[in-house]
Amino acid sequence: MKIFRAFLIAAVCVVGYRCDCKDKFKKSEIVPAIIPNAPDMALEILYNNQSIVCGSNVSVSLTMNAPLLKFNCDGSKIYTLVMIDVDSLTKEFNIFSPYRHWLITDILGCNMKSGKLQSTYMQPNPTPGLGPHRYIMLIYEQTSPINNTQVGVLDRARFDLNGFVKTNDLQGPVAGNFFYVGFSLIDVIKKSLEKLKKLLL
Repeated sequence: MKIFRAFLIAAVCVVGYRCDCKDKFKKSEIVPAIIPNAPDMALEILYNNQSIVCGSNVSVSLTMNAPLLKFNCDGSKIYTLVMIDVDSLTKEFNIFSPYRHWLITDILGCNMKSGKLQSTYMQPNPTPGLGPHRYIMLIYEQTSPINNTQVGVLDRARFDLNGFVKTNDLQGPVAGNFFYVGFSLIDVIKKSLEKLKKLLL
């Protein structure tokens, strides 16, 4: 019986990355500092068809456009997606954190397009030279439709995630993932060339 139970736990870890990702949420000081509990399931994030491994480093250039998201959903339930940067301006001096990068409510099942876009996707933009930022994407299950989010278009800084969850009676997070983004030398050069191109046009 003990052997079967150990096998079952191992299978869950391998197939769903459940144990590995949950552990990384704790090791990366996201749980319990940012959210009280790690997500039950892994949220698959696909940037340009590239699957993002939980806790991995991702280049700024890869995150330019909103990713495709996949998770084990219930087609009859509604969900909320939240993406935040918890290291703005830096991890030690996070005066703008959590910074809201994306917010969609009332998502029916896994159909992201069915939801209400409350905050458009904003590409990760960590300050060059000040270390990588942790970007977290979380899926919460809703108990009812959200009619008034009370979030503005411009006031993305210092987003009270846990207050938002409590106010709207959200359950979870039921799925989640996170990754690090920091400017490499190539990213800095690309960004400088883009600014120069705009000045010359």
